[in-house]
Amino acid sequence: MSNAKRLSLTTYISLALRNLLRNPRRTGITLATMIFGIATLTLLSALNDGWLEQMRDNFILSFTGHVQIHARGFEASQNLNEHIKAPGDIILLVQDSPEIQGWTQRIRTSGLVSLGGSSAGVQIMATDPEQETWVTHMHRGLKQGALAQSRHFPRPPAWYHCRPEHRR
Repeated sequence: MSNAKRLSLTTYISLALRNLLRNPRRTGITLATMIFGIATLTLLSALNDGWLEQMRDNFILSFTGHVQIHARGFEASQNLNEHIKAPGDIILLVQDSPEIQGWTQRIRTSGLVSLGGSSAGVQIMATDPEQETWVTHMHRGLKQGALAQSRHFPRPPAWYHCRPEHRR
């Protein structure tokens, strides 16, 4: 066993200060490097948090929405025959809920697009263009022209639309 005495805290502090002050240039460079590193990590962490939040919001506001209601089995099969047979009850329920600010109906399926010798899988989505503006920001990406309107797709009845105070 050793008979060495334990040094006091003040002794350790005085030794540390003496070592730091012995070479002020080295101390300054080390301090500046640590400050730069911590500031850079803080900035990158803040940028990453903002980037992830913006990515989540963009995904929700450009495609999925906050909540989706599907017929039982549709998500697994993506078969258009597995649709909600009588959506009127759901529409009335959604329309009468004060917590819901906007909603829309969609028809969604997958497909294959080919041009020349190449092809790619696509997601095909049919929406009500006016109602879609209440739940997503897809209309903001329109640079030229207008959202598709057709005499073949009649306007839905008045009860179908979102309450005016909730329109975005």
